[in-house]
Amino acid sequence: MTSKTHPTELVVVALTLNFIAFFAAAVWFYWHNSIYVATYPFNSFLPAPVTRFGDFFGMGDLWSREKFFGIGYGMSYFPATYLPVDLSVRFFPWPWGAAFAALLSGMGLLLFGTLKIERSAQVPWARCLLVVIVLLTSYPTVFLIHTGNIELWVIGSIVIGLWLSLSEKHLLAGIWLGIAVSMKLTPIVFIVAFIYRRKVASIIKCSLGLVIGVAMSTALPLILYSGGLRDGIGVFARLRESQRMYLELMVWGGAGTHFGHSLLNGINALFGQYVRQRTWWIPVLMVGCLIFVALFFLQARLKTSLGEVLITCAVGICLLAPTSTDYKLTAFFPGLIVLFTEVPAARSYFLTIMSCLVIAPKPYFRTSVCDYCTSSVWLTPLLMVVLLIGVVVFNVSTFLRLKHQSVALSAR
Repeated sequence: MTSKTHPTELVVVALTLNFIAFFAAAVWFYWHNSIYVATYPFNSFLPAPVTRFGDFFGMGDLWSREKFFGIGYGMSYFPATYLPVDLSVRFFPWPWGAAFAALLSGMGLLLFGTLKIERSAQVPWARCLLVVIVLLTSYPTVFLIHTGNIELWVIGSIVIGLWLSLSEKHLLAGIWLGIAVSMKLTPIVFIVAFIYRRKVASIIKCSLGLVIGVAMSTALPLILYSGGLRDGIGVFARLRESQRMYLELMVWGGAGTHFGHSLLNGINALFGQYVRQRTWWIPVLMVGCLIFVALFFLQARLKTSLGEVLITCAVGICLLAPTSTDYKLTAFFPGLIVLFTEVPAARSYFLTIMSCLVIAPKPYFRTSVCDYCTSSVWLTPLLMVVLLIGVVVFNVSTFLRLKHQSVALSAR
């Protein structure tokens, strides 16, 4: 992790793939629009239809008017999400100033944590800037800026927590991970990487920090803002109703299929809404969890690199969700950040290349059974499955090789 030699090959590979992906998308739309003279939303590589900063405007507008008394799609997030939203709408001009404040502050968290991880691994500043360019010019970051979603705060909190974990500050690391979990539930998977190959005392500290972070970030807005606990427990019923509205439309109703990349999103993009998320998500989640738990135990036994464990966590988060919007592909950022600090090996190249292909824009060939669905919706989960199979093959082959060597040594 902290070797003083830092080959730049992995960063160069990531930058090259990133450039090729966006150049290919530009050529595709130039050729496609020249023939069909397509207009928005069919002339953009971003999922459509989405209004600019639509996620943030939806949250900020309802929040600024009604706080926790509100019911609607803008109030379907966890309570902690409204802390950065409130600070943005309170201290910056609505709507554009507030939107940019939320985006830039979240981006600041991400870049601060990234630079801390890279510099603590003695990575030169010039190479740190290359890593920053990879993250800022990636498709999920562009999509985040387009929608104005608060996910930048989530991934920024995770990366800062990861830096603290690598710095052996496990209680603080757990608190920052807890802040991310209190906004979006899926980052809980990263606890596997935070406690990976740690001593019992460190695991306890990180777990305690996680609980403190979730409790603190959830309780604070509920106590501070109107409509929260000081106005009774009705806030929970209102939040539940808002979340039910969102689930019925975007998840169970299938309206969010073309925004996503989960396994069920991909199946529905190819074959239509025959595999209902409401029916099939729990079985898919249970089988997937068994696979990932077994893989994590094998990685721990083989002392696999932290970068690979983080990439595995990202695959689990994105692939097993009932529907997963493309900005959640930022879950691959922590793994890439750590991989860029490690001396490259054969599997590092595989992990880097596949991760970059996963987070690349793929706006080609709309499917006939799903409105607005492009190849991104089914090709991204397919690439994640290939990535997962590759990780399994690497670890199983290593395990069998070591077992064979152990048997050979004991037979002498």
